[in-house]
Amino acid sequence: MEAPRTAWPATMPDSPVATPAAPLLTAQGLSKHFDVANRAEGLLARSTVKAVDGVDLRIHAGECFGIVGESGSGKTTVAKLLLRLTDPTAGQVHFEGQDITALQGAPLRALRRRLQIVFQNPHSALNGRHTIFDAIGEPLRVQEGMGGRALQTRVHALMDRVSLPQTFAFRYPHELSGGQKQRVCIARALALNPRLVVLDEPTSALDVSVQAQILALLRELQRESQLTYIFISHNLAVVRYLCDRVAVMYLGRVVEQGPVDAVFERPQHPYTQALLAAAPRLHGAAPPVLLQGDIPSAARMPPGCRFHTRCVESQLPACRSELPVLAAPAGAAAGHVCACFLRQA
Repeated sequence: MEAPRTAWPATMPDSPVATPAAPLLTAQGLSKHFDVANRAEGLLARSTVKAVDGVDLRIHAGECFGIVGESGSGKTTVAKLLLRLTDPTAGQVHFEGQDITALQGAPLRALRRRLQIVFQNPHSALNGRHTIFDAIGEPLRVQEGMGGRALQTRVHALMDRVSLPQTFAFRYPHELSGGQKQRVCIARALALNPRLVVLDEPTSALDVSVQAQILALLRELQRESQLTYIFISHNLAVVRYLCDRVAVMYLGRVVEQGPVDAVFERPQHPYTQALLAAAPRLHGAAPPVLLQGDIPSAARMPPGCRFHTRCVESQLPACRSELPVLAAPAGAAAGHVCACFLRQA
């Protein structure tokens, strides 16, 4: 299946990543469940929303790892768990060989220096009462106690790094465009020289032309500083050209994972195939693969494979009674795994 393409890749450098043996970050059995009131069954009825349910990931230093899936699949919750912005219900996260799952107090604050995030909406990510100088300088003041001329020099250097004029330093967010605000957010995330940056749909709120500029900036920064990215997006074309590996999530679980070219050119899971078939194309458009029904509620997971209620290929009894695990399909590329009984039969 041909992957969707856009005009952006012509200006994108090749990926610089040579994946090392030891991962920078690993997640094992990562889960996040929420207890919520079920109004349909009475005031005292409770149900459990399994936002993330048993996710295993290995992120290598210097790579860009993509996470894709529909809204509600658990992408952003996974990112928050990896960054310790929320505590897991179960599972462990190791960063640079250290179990960070139970860190509290000073060790957790120290961890914040090495893990940063750029949020989806730059308009709400910045405090409208703070100047751009204050926004970028805040991590340096809080974590390093920096002030005076040293702080001014560092903030100006960060603004130069993301191609923002230094004359913007004492402007307020409402005086900047969406793309300029996102550059401020990127500069703030880089202030403490992190090892890993989570990019939670950083271009979805921007115009297409501005998206291309931000993506080019992110790739340039990655190459200059040997940054590691976790890139969350709905845009499959962006993931194809920015990421080295990709995980496809559905209802809190990873259903397919592998090198981005292998997953996009030879998708194995029916859900991945449907996502790629539905992506818009400029040439050679084919009718999309329409998914049956609606995505189930995370509070009432279907038995067996989470996707079987919408799968056009579901035919084995195990699809409706057992939960498939990630395994390598026959003839798949190295590292390409899929959670589907039909591909493992």
